[in-house]
Amino acid sequence: LCAAQLVDVGDGHWLMYGWIPKTSYTNTEEVYFNGERDHGLWGGNINVPREVYQNEDGTLFTRLDGRMQQLLSRGKLFEANQPEMGVSLGTFGRSYITFEAEVGNADKVSYTMQSAGKTYYISLEQRKDGGYMSISCPDDSGHPIASEMYIGKTIQGTHNFRILVDHSIVEFYMDDAYSLSARISMFDGDYEASIVADGDVEVRNLEIHKLANQEDAYD
Repeated sequence: LCAAQLVDVGDGHWLMYGWIPKTSYTNTEEVYFNGERDHGLWGGNINVPREVYQNEDGTLFTRLDGRMQQLLSRGKLFEANQPEMGVSLGTFGRSYITFEAEVGNADKVSYTMQSAGKTYYISLEQRKDGGYMSISCPDDSGHPIASEMYIGKTIQGTHNFRILVDHSIVEFYMDDAYSLSARISMFDGDYEASIVADGDVEVRNLEIHKLANQEDAYD
């Protein structure tokens, strides 16, 4: 997030807002301002509110706001108790995805989206220097890594994923502790979803919902 701000909403409850900025490939959309092409790449979109809270050891964590979790779904599109890895789960548009991953001796587990000849990965991965959350697209030579964050020494254990996909905007929350936002080049249309892993991973309780928008979230 850019220019993130904390807002006190009462009762010791704090929310974080910031910009999910444009990136260089936004120019492929022919963005214009006052009749001229906009190369400034300023502005963008405001993130879904994150709750900021203090862990028992004093560490500050962020998570998807609890009230928002109740508003985001406009109906379940797909569910599987133990989805088969590497197999198409179907085609989806704007979506809200939740699942649990039990990670053993593994280097990576990803929710993938294939669209317009590119594959996007929303991943938990083990690297030499530790575990990372990442949002990436190796097929996008100009912007292969959209966003990433170090989360600790190892990814082994049980993790809860929450993912919001709104075309070019992805927000990735894990374990009610870590939050990551990114802009990708999937501007329009639907995507084909799958879950893939490199190593010993069991995925459980997968649900894919239609993502609410500002017009219908409170209906």
